[in-house]
Amino acid sequence: MLKTLNQIKDEFQLIAENHRQINNYYWGDFLSAMKREDDNGRRLYKYLIVTPTSTAHTMDSTALSLLITVCDKQLKNNDDRDDIHSDCVQILNDIFTTFLEDRWQEFCDVSTASTNLFVEKSLDAVAGAVMNVTLRIYSEDNACAIPYVTDSPLVPNN
Repeated sequence: MLKTLNQIKDEFQLIAENHRQINNYYWGDFLSAMKREDDNGRRLYKYLIVTPTSTAHTMDSTALSLLITVCDKQLKNNDDRDDIHSDCVQILNDIFTTFLEDRWQEFCDVSTASTNLFVEKSLDAVAGAVMNVTLRIYSEDNACAIPYVTDSPLVPNN
């Protein structure tokens, strides 16, 4: 694989650090992200949460399915829900557009993406959008690249 899962995680960290509307990033599941607080006991919003859900392998690539969530805390009267949904969808569009840039196209392409809006009342009342995306990560792997011991019968041409 040209990029490992940890390297993909780092790419999303770069997106979070450089997008002016994203204030927090978490790699993992939504509920765990919602439990995290800063040193002052607060959750910083807008939040980018990337949840890997599955992988599938072919001869020349690995398909990595992700749920990419952007959410923000709602006002108590929910009057800002439409604005939050609009902002979160736009941020997801920005991320999707980033996938189309050369930096990402060097190691993957996007095979599917769909977005849904949500409202969640966990520790905070949040609204946002989640994009279900599958990245096809190119692979140059072959049996010679597998870290088998040198005299293993599994090593090609041994």
